[in-house]
Amino acid sequence: MSEFKQHMTKVARTIISHLKKNPVSANPLRKELLWYRIEKEIELKRLKRKRKLILCGSAAASVALLLASFLFFNRVPDENILAVAESIKELDPNTFKRKEILLQLGNNKEIMLNENEQVEYTNSGKLAINNTFVEQGEKETEKYNQVVVPMGKRIQLLLSDGTKMWVNSGSRVVYPIIFDKKKREIFVQGEVYLDVIEDKNRPFVVKTDQFDVNVLGTAFNISAYSDNSQSSVVLVRGKVNVTDRTKGVVIMKPNQFTAIKDGKAGIPREVDVEKYICWKENLMIIQDDRMDEVFAKLKRYYGKEFVFTDKVAELQVSGKLDLKENLEDILKSISFSVPITYQENANKIIIDIK
Repeated sequence: MSEFKQHMTKVARTIISHLKKNPVSANPLRKELLWYRIEKEIELKRLKRKRKLILCGSAAASVALLLASFLFFNRVPDENILAVAESIKELDPNTFKRKEILLQLGNNKEIMLNENEQVEYTNSGKLAINNTFVEQGEKETEKYNQVVVPMGKRIQLLLSDGTKMWVNSGSRVVYPIIFDKKKREIFVQGEVYLDVIEDKNRPFVVKTDQFDVNVLGTAFNISAYSDNSQSSVVLVRGKVNVTDRTKGVVIMKPNQFTAIKDGKAGIPREVDVEKYICWKENLMIIQDDRMDEVFAKLKRYYGKEFVFTDKVAELQVSGKLDLKENLEDILKSISFSVPITYQENANKIIIDIK
């Protein structure tokens, strides 16, 4: 065997050994980097041995075929959906201010939706909107979709495994059109309610920037807004494990709430779960909540900026609000319970003490 052939055989063995330990994901950037390294290795030998050009091409083709075969039979999806979410096209800063819900497909096609659209994925990953199938693309890099829900909107989706997902205002979710055979993963930025289909062979994992939630089959709510210092998980039924960024694990039982702050999960406590999940029914339950917390939620639901003093922020209020009503009616209802006045100025709501 020639020196060059021996060298290329060594390269092939090194690549395969690396892949066995670190399977290549569907992330196109990682694939591109791997091929770049292979090509550079071949090119170096070409420069040194121009007279071996034909042999070089033949050996390179052999390596490429060997590598392609290995990738095909040992292919695994990206183990880190956080990287997938990061690699998807950067959103326009005004996306969350749009009037329509954005469904962005893996082939970069954008579909504008309203709240009443019926969005469903079949178990084979086909997308149907209002019972009409939509072309999504067939490439490996096109297997992830994302939905972006602007202020004041909400939407429900049926995922390919049968899981039902409600997405709240100002939220973004990245998910595969069809789940892997060994696991199910999605990425959430904002708030979602999930009713997960049980599959003991494929745990369902929700990843956020601050924590992960691992489940088999259950119903729970996740709130993980990037502009909120505290995230939370509320379990309605079943059982979930919350893993925070310090690698701490919190096991939750039904009717429990866990707060996550600065990447660390707190001790679960008993709550009335209806308060945390009624948003999917366009309701907002307030139980002795501070006004600054109430205004933060209303900002997401109605897309308006609230300006108020510390005295207003410290006021507490209780009641039930119908989020289908206009904002003025909502503020009028609140003003019956707490001593505040309100007026709109330059698209901002100014709140004062009576």
